[in-house]
Amino acid sequence: MPYEEVELSRDVEAVMIPQGVTTLLKAGTPAVITQALGDSYTIQVPTFGGLYRISGTDADAIGKAAARSDGEPGADLDAPVTEDLVYSQLRHVYDPEIPVNIVELGLIYDLKIEPVAGGGSRVEVKMTLTAPGCGMGDVIAQDTRSRIQTLPGVSEADVQIGRLTTCRHERRRNVQPCHGGVQRSRGIWRQHAWRRSGARTEKSWRWYDPVTLVSVGG
Repeated sequence: MPYEEVELSRDVEAVMIPQGVTTLLKAGTPAVITQALGDSYTIQVPTFGGLYRISGTDADAIGKAAARSDGEPGADLDAPVTEDLVYSQLRHVYDPEIPVNIVELGLIYDLKIEPVAGGGSRVEVKMTLTAPGCGMGDVIAQDTRSRIQTLPGVSEADVQIGRLTTCRHERRRNVQPCHGGVQRSRGIWRQHAWRRSGARTEKSWRWYDPVTLVSVGG
């Protein structure tokens, strides 16, 4: 999307990227919308510097239609829940700095769907982040959880942020890469990273030690 200059119409809570710290931006603050994907907006605030994430439910503060609050999970507990349906929802969750969804980034490395005694299904997701120690982990996990809970048939959703590890399909069939993001070679793991170059977003690869998560070269 082309960048859009706006002015905050009211005070609004925003999350600093990538620190993950919530702060209050005052009405009248000039900003630039740099990303509008999924359920949130990413803005740049020249007076403070850096990027900030604004929830879709607060989009009216930047002149956009506010998203509806999360609905109640499990609206139809008898509806079937499949991996394809879950991944379809996760393709609407984006890293706030990168215009690529978490599935295409290769951040999901484990997904389980189990029946719940009281009805419906429990969905468990394990994922990693684009960089070790990223402060946006809790925010992305909550976005992921909320998206899963919109699916009919889901009564519980659990999202865990973990280390880079063997994805489930590789453990089962030794197929690589899995979901386009993580590859194994010589006992170390390769995850692609994304960087912005002018108007383009480019993909590069980084190698990580699977235990320490320290980069071991490109």
